[in-house]
Amino acid sequence: MPVPLDWTTDPIVVLEKMIEPVLSAAPEALCAIALCQIAPGGKGQLGAHLAAIETLFPAALDSLNSGGAACLEEAGVRLSDDDLQLCRKAAATLAELGERLIAMLRAESATSSDMADCAALIGARARPEVCAALDAMRATFIGHILNKHHEVAARSEAAIEQLSVVSKKIFYISLNASVEAARVGDAGRGFSFISQEIRTLSQDAQAATANLARAFGPAN
Repeated sequence: MPVPLDWTTDPIVVLEKMIEPVLSAAPEALCAIALCQIAPGGKGQLGAHLAAIETLFPAALDSLNSGGAACLEEAGVRLSDDDLQLCRKAAATLAELGERLIAMLRAESATSSDMADCAALIGARARPEVCAALDAMRATFIGHILNKHHEVAARSEAAIEQLSVVSKKIFYISLNASVEAARVGDAGRGFSFISQEIRTLSQDAQAATANLARAFGPAN
């Protein structure tokens, strides 16, 4: 029975949990501010949105600025300069967005122009840039895993080939031993039996090698 995988420790899953919540928290906070313009009695709810923004944004900024790269390096993955640039760009946009939202939430009011600008910032820059940064980290990590898989597969294939060569050599040696034992006659019966056992083991080894080759071979 296969052992369940613990995806909670996967670095990409960890990063997504730190970054993606801001993509829902920001528009929710903006909607709450807009609603307060219509129904001022709802201002009491702004405190919860402020607390969420002040908690989620710093974690996301840290992950994009340096935490994400450090997390991936622990897994043996190094981000390219282009990937790092995408992360820093997304972090700068999020920082700008967070400052605007916090200011409006603390003031418990905002002009329609401010809210429109903030909504445009969320849709046109923050969300696409954060998604691009996450995609870049995800692609780099998956590429690293696939490369490791190919390396292991190549080493396994080489080991299987070596086993096949050795088992064939043993088989031919056992055949030669059987021929020599037959020439000796009765005195070589014991040696003939031993050579037959060796041949059987060699054939078993070849069968096992073939099974390994099928198991580690490319999927159809």
